[in-house]
Amino acid sequence: GSGGDRGEWVVGDALVREAKVGHSNHVISLLTRAYDQFSKRKKTSRMLLYLASQIAQEYHQTKHYTHAKDLFVRIAKNYSREGWDTLLQSILTTLLDCALHEGKTDDFIRH
Repeated sequence: GSGGDRGEWVVGDALVREAKVGHSNHVISLLTRAYDQFSKRKKTSRMLLYLASQIAQEYHQTKHYTHAKDLFVRIAKNYSREGWDTLLQSILTTLLDCALHEGKTDDFIRH
């Protein structure tokens, strides 16, 4: 075959290897490390909420609904207390999706 065929094979092989990498696991690990670092400092509660929401979103995206739900519930309580209605609405929408996937809509209604 031509040189182009070899190049396509190399790219295809690289894509197959890349697809096997657990990117979400790396993302969650890095976000968790960032969360841990910020938790050691004073006056970082909003950054902690942001990082927690990013971790929860990653859990949701990877279908780890229980982990996502646990984080979203804690975040929602804070957003509600602070009066952040727009952010709260987004969190509650994703929280409902977690509850639906788990078949636990009663949990959602209680929150």
